[in-house]
Amino acid sequence: MTYHCPQPADMADVSALNHAFLCDLRDRQHRALDDLAGDGHQALRQLADVPFLIYRLHAPDPGFWQRTFAGANDLVDAAETSSARETGQVASTLGFLWHLSRRDAHAARLFTGSSGEWCRQLAETPLVHLINRSLACGLRPALRLDADDPRWRAMVWTASGGNKADRLVAVMRVFQALLIAGEQAARHSAAACRSRSPARQFAVRERR
Repeated sequence: MTYHCPQPADMADVSALNHAFLCDLRDRQHRALDDLAGDGHQALRQLADVPFLIYRLHAPDPGFWQRTFAGANDLVDAAETSSARETGQVASTLGFLWHLSRRDAHAARLFTGSSGEWCRQLAETPLVHLINRSLACGLRPALRLDADDPRWRAMVWTASGGNKADRLVAVMRVFQALLIAGEQAARHSAAACRSRSPARQFAVRERR
């Protein structure tokens, strides 16, 4: 199977989504940007211009995606009300990933670290249903790496205070970490689907 590099237009959309997320962090004085120095506007642009989404859509309910893909309509009010900026970010991200997964699932996987199965199910779920449930159930954009992770802090610092070579190294370290984490999550999910029961999982662990 031949894979092609993501299209420039898709890369531009990722950068724009990242920038909107970072502007919200900046306005809230989030500690994730404590290492940002120099020209803040230019540094945010540099930090956003990477080949992956720096945030994920966090669901308070761990079973959210499974029930959403199954067509559930249990629209439960979120425990906390999301801001207008957060709801806009969630809706924009879902719309982008939904269209991208239908056209180029490989690019969607690269940008998000998600499994091929997740992208397939996202593409097959009506977009209106995705957005309605996501907003009603409290999905929020959240940084994919911890704000104190040295790899994230290095990427923030080099966006404003490092040379191009240092910045490239920092970006690739974060990208690699996110891809590995996504692959591990996909394997864990596949293993969970293959297992017949929690008892079987325990028995397998005991035999090791």
